[in-house]
Amino acid sequence: MASYLINITVGGGGNFTYSPSTLRAQITDKIYWKCPKDFALMFLDGTPIEMMETHGKAGIATPKYQVSPDAKGHYHYAVAVWNGTRVFIDSGCPDIVIN
Repeated sequence: MASYLINITVGGGGNFTYSPSTLRAQITDKIYWKCPKDFALMFLDGTPIEMMETHGKAGIATPKYQVSPDAKGHYHYAVAVWNGTRVFIDSGCPDIVIN
């Protein structure tokens, strides 16, 4: 069982960067997210974890979510980040692949 952190950043003009941008994980692995700003994310069509959506405070990681035993395939999610004055949204670039 591995544990994977996905770091989210938003640069000037609302350009999103994910590290990693595509995560390849296995059943029972754990996944969590962190961003230097307040953020929320939602899976678009099914979810590989027990939640369809989660959120985090600036600089604080989400809880670690275990990949569901029945997860298999390719999962896209949308991310919204609040930079203190504006909300930036990426509606489907990052993804998680469960083998």
